[in-house]
Amino acid sequence: MYAASANREVSRKIFALILLFVLLMTARAERSLVFADTHFKLNRSPYFPNGITISGDELTVYGIPETEDYNYIMLLLKDSNEKDVFREVSSGNHNGKAAFFLHSLSEGPYSVYLYHSSRRYAVYESDLWDSLMMTRENDVWKFSRSPALEGNLRKAAEERTDVEALTFYLQPTACIQSEDPVITEMSEAITEGYRDPYYKALAIYNWVCNNIFYDYDAVNHRKNYHDFSAAGVLNSRLSVCEGYANLTIALLRAAGIPAKMIDGYALGITEGDTWPQGVYDGSPFESNHAWVEAYIDEHWAIMDPTWDSVNAYEYGQVTNSGLSSYRYFDISQELFAIDHAVVNNSHFDSMYLYLNYPMLWNGSEWKKFDSSGSVPFMKKGRTMVPLRAVIEEMGGSVYCQDNPLASSRVTCYLNGYTVELQINSRKYYINGKGYLFDLPPQIIAGQIMVPARHLFPLIGCQLQWESSVDNWNGRITINYLR
Repeated sequence: MYAASANREVSRKIFALILLFVLLMTARAERSLVFADTHFKLNRSPYFPNGITISGDELTVYGIPETEDYNYIMLLLKDSNEKDVFREVSSGNHNGKAAFFLHSLSEGPYSVYLYHSSRRYAVYESDLWDSLMMTRENDVWKFSRSPALEGNLRKAAEERTDVEALTFYLQPTACIQSEDPVITEMSEAITEGYRDPYYKALAIYNWVCNNIFYDYDAVNHRKNYHDFSAAGVLNSRLSVCEGYANLTIALLRAAGIPAKMIDGYALGITEGDTWPQGVYDGSPFESNHAWVEAYIDEHWAIMDPTWDSVNAYEYGQVTNSGLSSYRYFDISQELFAIDHAVVNNSHFDSMYLYLNYPMLWNGSEWKKFDSSGSVPFMKKGRTMVPLRAVIEEMGGSVYCQDNPLASSRVTCYLNGYTVELQINSRKYYINGKGYLFDLPPQIIAGQIMVPARHLFPLIGCQLQWESSVDNWNGRITINYLR
């Protein structure tokens, strides 16, 4: 009996070890690169190669820019020991293509490097560094996919391109002052002579990359940060990624091009070259970077001016190197996912409030404002709406300093905006700047009611009022970013 029991115990331990080994190998496999594509898109712009494809043993770079800088293309492959295993130069003037024949190479994997130059025997500039891998499976060469690609594509599929959404992405906000005269004049000067929105966007991108300087002194706590808003960055010419994005977006919107900020995680900024766990399993993860998307040529074009600019401000000195390349202007999802993962793609949404009705419609379900039966109502030509319910539906929060039934102070937080107001007082503040209500906030049935049109457009929302819709006496639509 004892021997049989001991054998069962040994068997259980062996089984547990095998199971643990399988789980570890599975987890490791989930984190490894997937080799799935014989075609790898790079970029859509006319100033960067558009993609790479492999057929048999022939690798072709296509969409090569028609400029002298791309007269010659060099392909370099390195093995896992960083040893060069393939190096060849091809002319880039054969209908925008350069072909390479991969002779006598083993299965790999190999790191893919791509360079260009105006002369065959000269210094070559880099387009691709150690960021793309290729291997051969069953005699078929395939490129790797970044683990961030699936999540990025999933979030991109949620982006709206309807007229209502694109109109929303043209409006000014507290940090994106696209109607500021200084910004509109700068945008007009930068885009003068261009009619095509694509080339207007390209001109704005060039200007930001060449004229704004990354503030390393602020990043390294040698001084305070400057104002991140578009107007602040245009004035100081110094910022980090958020300021680069705000200014680029403001200039684009001033030129009539819908644009928005994307929050995400970029490799090499905070924790080396390791993706956060959420990239692999879809769990939430924090952002450490921001970039831009602009709606041009009927698609949301990704652009990261921070990463294409090598201007620097450090130890009080300016290094003016300007635009390094167009890699991150209208970059493909495949290439961008190699070092960028989307956390929040500024999802545009709408809610609908009806006069004298105690529920809002958020596009998928009806929700009560509160248990007391609060309803939007008209007073002196203004639509009064329940503050807490609307702010919380948009993902924000509301705090009362005192009892709401008294003359309380109220603070709201939403998408970078801080709103401070007081019951029965017309004066209120947004990010410290003072404004006046036509009608002061008031308490009705225990709920804070505010005039919608005076507050919400100033915190990044867009309002539409309809006097009669589907037998309702009146409806107000609030468009916002979740």
